[in-house]
Amino acid sequence: MIPNTAGLCARTCPVRWSMSSSPGYPLRPHASRASPLGQALVYMLRRQDGFRLFLDDGCVDIDSNLVENAIRSPAMNRRNALFAGHDEGGRNWARFASLIGSCKMNGVEPYAYLRDLFISLANGHLAKDIDALMPWAHGQRTSAS
Repeated sequence: MIPNTAGLCARTCPVRWSMSSSPGYPLRPHASRASPLGQALVYMLRRQDGFRLFLDDGCVDIDSNLVENAIRSPAMNRRNALFAGHDEGGRNWARFASLIGSCKMNGVEPYAYLRDLFISLANGHLAKDIDALMPWAHGQRTSAS
């Protein structure tokens, strides 16, 4: 059990069990399905298994901060791309941003990847073998050499 899971369960398990003790709790006694509160409760009740997943699996976060942080960077990049200077400059910038994002997603250090990429291209790497230059293949390539 992850250390924080016990404290989290102590605070949330009573709510969890009261929600599941009777079908439709607390929808029927408190809110009309047509009201905003009723609609929110219907939404929650239909998805309660997913909402409670963090109680059963200590590896699941209760919030989505990791996802939100991953989304924030592309949103900032879109805004910054307005200042690329030229259409082709913006496209090139987007290509590099995509490569760097792929590196991060695959656990590859972006600087090392780009350095190795440019060395391979300068040494005449064949276009037909482009898959070997992708970030997800970088770890395999560096461990093999």
